Amino acid sequence: MKARHIYKNYQTAAGNCRVLSDLSFDAGPGITGLTGPSGTGKTTLLRILAGLEKPDSGTADTDGKKIGYVFQEDRLLPAVSVRRNLEFVQEKPDRGRIDEVLRMTGLTEKADSLPDELSGGMKRRVALARALVSKPEILLMDEPFTGLDPELTAALIADIKTIVKENGITAVVVSHQQGELEALCSRIVPLSQINGSGEYSD
Repeated sequence: MKARHIYKNYQTAAGNCRVLSDLSFDAGPGITGLTGPSGTGKTTLLRILAGLEKPDSGTADTDGKKIGYVFQEDRLLPAVSVRRNLEFVQEKPDRGRIDEVLRMTGLTEKADSLPDELSGGMKRRVALARALVSKPEILLMDEPFTGLDPELTAALIADIKTIVKENGITAVVVSHQQGELEALCSRIVPLSQINGSGEYSD
């Protein structure tokens, strides 16, 4: 997965603001962390890699690989069970795959629970499970530990590392927390080193 010469501008009340400037970036097997304070374009880059936004110029190439995305917000459907939340994002019904992902993320016993019945840590696990249901080759994670205490964060980090390794996934995670990235990632890239801007708040 690679990005080449990415430029991205946004219109703000103050006028045109460049968030990404001639940015080039590669991510190979394992987990790559992108770090930097708010305003350095981490989420924007992740969304461009996912195809959720288009750069003004430059290219993002994922080699046609299937992508899973963990958003900052849980984005769960509140009126249906955990299992139904996973079914909702499947292209074709596959109960076996859902059962596999529920086991993988430690959610088997919560399959019939509604999101409002879950702790914050369990909701983050459902968000991860939903991204894994489609058997992604690339996993993009935007602040996946938001709102979790250190114990829950450590448990989720351990599970993500195992899942990525056992499934041969290329993963990119963005976070403000250096300690989380050091525990999770095999490589950490400060966005300020590959981006010439950093003025837009992501």
